[in-house]
Amino acid sequence: MTRVFLATVSFLFMAIIAVPGMIIGIGRPGAILPKASPDVGSQTSIATYLSPKVRLFVHSKQQVVELPLEEYVKGVVAAEMPANFELEALKAQAVVARSYVVSRMRSFGGKGSDEARGADICDSPDHAQAWLPEEALKEKWGPLEYQQMWKKVSQAVQETEGLVVMYQGKVIDPPYHSTSAGPTEDPAEVWSSSYPYLKSVPCDYCAASPYYKPQKVSFKLSDLLSKLGQGRTIPVAALRTGVSTVTTSTGRVRDIVAGTLRVSGVDLRKALGLKSTKFTVSLSGDQVTFEVRGNGHGVGMCQWGANGLAQKGLSFAEIINYYYSGVEIKHLFSE
Repeated sequence: MTRVFLATVSFLFMAIIAVPGMIIGIGRPGAILPKASPDVGSQTSIATYLSPKVRLFVHSKQQVVELPLEEYVKGVVAAEMPANFELEALKAQAVVARSYVVSRMRSFGGKGSDEARGADICDSPDHAQAWLPEEALKEKWGPLEYQQMWKKVSQAVQETEGLVVMYQGKVIDPPYHSTSAGPTEDPAEVWSSSYPYLKSVPCDYCAASPYYKPQKVSFKLSDLLSKLGQGRTIPVAALRTGVSTVTTSTGRVRDIVAGTLRVSGVDLRKALGLKSTKFTVSLSGDQVTFEVRGNGHGVGMCQWGANGLAQKGLSFAEIINYYYSGVEIKHLFSE
């Protein structure tokens, strides 16, 4: 009886000492929690039980909700990438999406969201990355496919649990897009800022994307001017002299020039709702026609390209290292 009592006391004493040591550092990369290899899917770990919480502003509810990081990532992967993509592509998306939110989370030193006070991020792809709750996914996929799709997305997230993309010891803010339709873009051409881990790389791996081939979009000159907010100051006749473009090294439009009007390709894309700045433009009478290729800003990981690389046998880690230069994939809570 005495031995049992002493053993019990000894166990409780060791637990009291050990638990604080496990909890110290939660909320910052480098806490002393188990490492997970980027090549091996992690099983249920301490990180699961002590998972940091994401404060998400949901636009449809106009409120901030709190949910575990890994559950949030599942909703992003399901919303941002087709669930019928290769598993390795979905795993790459999971790691990139997790890095994206961690770089913004206040508990990790991020600045949070500008959409709502106290939020880390919102669910709008216009401001951050898309996210859908399970109820919305059931409607999106239908009752027959939901179980299969959700199981696959969950697998991609679970097998990359806690993994993030780092550059020189810091979690990066990794942009991504649907379809590059050729080389990815230099961020300086889109946001006037350069990042050492974001460089243009060849990408014809997205040829299966519905946005890879040119799609025509036409506007009347008067409508185009109105959308640009220039209708009152620039007469339509001034544009009939011709339309020309100045392109970046990857073939995307930096500026479009028509008569006395000069607009950046980024601003034009936003004003007209074009899928990308990779377009050609022609003028015929009162019609301006754009032939647009690709979908998205073109910076960072191309999602359809990621799927193409996965089909060629590349792992999620290899895919990430292809689109982001000089990075490492590490566990969020590794030393």
